[in-house]
Amino acid sequence: MRIIKAYSSVHSSLRRKQGVAAQFACVDCGGPAQEWSYNGGSPDERSGFNSHQRPIVYSVNVADYSPRCRHCHRMLDPHPHREKTHCKHGHEYTPENTYIRGDGWRRCVACVRISGAKNKAKKKVAA
Repeated sequence: MRIIKAYSSVHSSLRRKQGVAAQFACVDCGGPAQEWSYNGGSPDERSGFNSHQRPIVYSVNVADYSPRCRHCHRMLDPHPHREKTHCKHGHEYTPENTYIRGDGWRRCVACVRISGAKNKAKKKVAA
């Protein structure tokens, strides 16, 4: 009987064999790495769920992982919202209208401006 490694045990093996990712530079941007990230495309690829019960793909081979900062890791990983072309208010995600936060999440610049204007108006009325 063949035992398939779980996602968490692969990351434990990574830390044991390679060390913590923070000891390395991010392979994409050169900044300080914080996490081990699956590179994708491995013949040893598996699918499962992470600790947050989100579907993931991973490899049982530690050589298929690289150190990455959180931002680069989030940009690499598939995410259901990444395919969206417009924010929930209908503004298009273009380079000019998209702000990428430090944690890798996108923000709509138009929505941020509208929200800021509303907050400013509320404070003005309250004063």
